[in-house]
Amino acid sequence: MARETEQTRLVNELELTSLKLGVYEYCDPPQPDESGYYAPLRTHFGRLIRDYSSGNTIKRYLIEMIHHSIGNFDIVAAVSLSGTAPATSVRDYFHKDLIIVRTRPKYSGNPIEGLLPGERLDGKKVIVIDDRLETGQGTALATQMVRDLGGIVDHSIAIYDNNLDIAEQIFSGKADFKNGKRLEKPISSHSILSHRNMVKFAQREAAYLDADLVPFIGERLKVLEEWHSDPFNWGENHGYPRKIR
Repeated sequence: MARETEQTRLVNELELTSLKLGVYEYCDPPQPDESGYYAPLRTHFGRLIRDYSSGNTIKRYLIEMIHHSIGNFDIVAAVSLSGTAPATSVRDYFHKDLIIVRTRPKYSGNPIEGLLPGERLDGKKVIVIDDRLETGQGTALATQMVRDLGGIVDHSIAIYDNNLDIAEQIFSGKADFKNGKRLEKPISSHSILSHRNMVKFAQREAAYLDADLVPFIGERLKVLEEWHSDPFNWGENHGYPRKIR
């Protein structure tokens, strides 16, 4: 009970700080995400990680999460640069190796930084970490890239989970993550913050927050919920077809 109370306190602290720092930006007009789909919400988790106090809180939560929900591991894998900061905190505390998995197709260097040419990960237990979980495609691709080298990936971690149904389907192997590819073995996803909980927190604390920095209340929330229920078609239905990069 004491542990759950402490975790709740840490999460509430991060929820409040993320709103005050403008981590969640309501976009009108909507903007395309990394996959080219337009959305009315953008997230800036670099602002949360940059803040020393918040970064330390994230580190403490990650350590507790790994101790109690994941267990032993050998390597921490950051998904591109976005996952490097939280992954580095985990590496430093547990004294483990760190690799960076580049999932963007336009990247021309070594797709997994930190590995020597021809090096494999046979039998190594790897935790995949990113700053946010949206569709789950990037995390699933990173997982598959590690598994292709013999690594064992059973768990992924994100600071923020958008709670999109497609991510759950991808992680369970019921939906493609790229060009007809699916995960043969499911992975368990863990997060600190989530869309659902942020909505509840923002509504509960709305009277004490700057309305311009909170997209989870009023008319903005109605738009976000509509997008959240159908993120791949929402943009086109509102005159913003997918922007192929």
